Amino acid sequence: MRQVGKENNARAKTRFDRDAGEIQRLKDANAELQTQMESLTKELEEVKTRSQEAAASGAAVDPGLAHELEALRTEKASLEQALAKEQAAHLVSSAQVSEQAATLDKLRAERDTLLEEKAKWTATGEAPTEGSADQGQWQVERAELIKARDEAAARAQDLSAEVTKAREDAQSARLASDKFQTRIQEISKARMAESSRAAEELKKLRDEMQTVASAGSSEETAKHAEELRALEERLVKKHEEELKAALEAAKASAAAPPPDTQAAIDAALATYKEQLKEEHAKAIDDAVERGRKEAAARAKLKDQQLVKAQSKVKELETRILALEGAGGITASTSAPAATPAPAAPAASPSTSAPHAAGAGKPGPAAHLPPKPNTVLRGVGRGRGVPPTRGISIRGAAPGAAGRGAVTAAAAEAAAANGGPASVKRTREGDAVADDTATKRQKQGEAAAAGAHPHAGPVRLRRPGPGGPSGAAAASTPPPS
Repeated sequence: MRQVGKENNARAKTRFDRDAGEIQRLKDANAELQTQMESLTKELEEVKTRSQEAAASGAAVDPGLAHELEALRTEKASLEQALAKEQAAHLVSSAQVSEQAATLDKLRAERDTLLEEKAKWTATGEAPTEGSADQGQWQVERAELIKARDEAAARAQDLSAEVTKAREDAQSARLASDKFQTRIQEISKARMAESSRAAEELKKLRDEMQTVASAGSSEETAKHAEELRALEERLVKKHEEELKAALEAAKASAAAPPPDTQAAIDAALATYKEQLKEEHAKAIDDAVERGRKEAAARAKLKDQQLVKAQSKVKELETRILALEGAGGITASTSAPAATPAPAAPAASPSTSAPHAAGAGKPGPAAHLPPKPNTVLRGVGRGRGVPPTRGISIRGAAPGAAGRGAVTAAAAEAAAANGGPASVKRTREGDAVADDTATKRQKQGEAAAAGAHPHAGPVRLRRPGPGGPSGAAAASTPPPS
């Protein structure tokens, strides 16, 4: 579409340039005709001067030459009129038109003068002599005037043809311009329609995105609806019980109340029912608001925990890869010290995969001594366990030991020797502030106790309900 518009513009510009050239050419031709007309006027003045001189000298004038001169003057006048018409057709300036009008008036005056002279010559009846010297000059001037007339007529025809052609080209250019303008309007309308359609599609897409975004919380909405339903049932039961108790108390206090008392009781009951309904509706609204806030807080907390866990997992993966590449983790040094991590529900696939990959790879050099910066794993959490620098998120990988690594090593040694798994607690400032440490106390103790490679199932040494035989039966480990 744009290419067609460019081509039409180029064609219109070409036609306009061509029309400008034609107009310039016509102006040049007009100037040439003006020059020819001035030359003819000059020659006419010379002839007039000579005729006056001949009349003054008493020489006779040939009537045929006078007729030819009159015919030439007539043709000259017609040519001047044609030139004036052409100039008017091409919108010649007012100055040129006035100049041509003045010239025509001057020529008309000269024509009238020549006609008067002709009338005088006809009245006198004098005839020129055959061998006069002016006869040849008159013949030459006559031939020149005829030639100039023919050239002016041919030039006028050429100018008429050029003017007609210029008009046709201008009309075709005007039609092409109109067509181009129509095409531009059509393109503008198409663009406006396309813009409106795109706006409608964008609005529809936004509505769909909002619908999809609102559909994501359908599970939380269903959960809160279930909670609201349970709360409503509980409140209804409570209100019914209170209403029944109030009715029973009212019946007990007044077995046969008078009609006025019964009406007062009914009014009080109605008021109490309205109050219960208002309280019920308010409780439902409060529960809905609390549920919404709780859902938003839970979602925000889960997002934060997920971001922290992912960043910690990436950091641990980077450390493990760096230690494995540097030879810091070996098969001989890491196998006795490492203990299996406590079982916890996996938060995401990206949390457990790196530890499984790191635990399954053997070290590059098994005979190298352990390095002091070896990462300790399997350290339990809870009372008596030193705090770690990792995040405490359920399902995330256990963090590496920071301060208190020596205490953790002592705890592992004590667990391997069969001693107590607890270690003296550090300062109060180093204690874990997370509430999940208490929940994982048993898991940490189990992980610390399981550090011994040959440790078996724990035996319970307490008497059973059936005496010594029962105690012996209870102390027997279950089959694996």
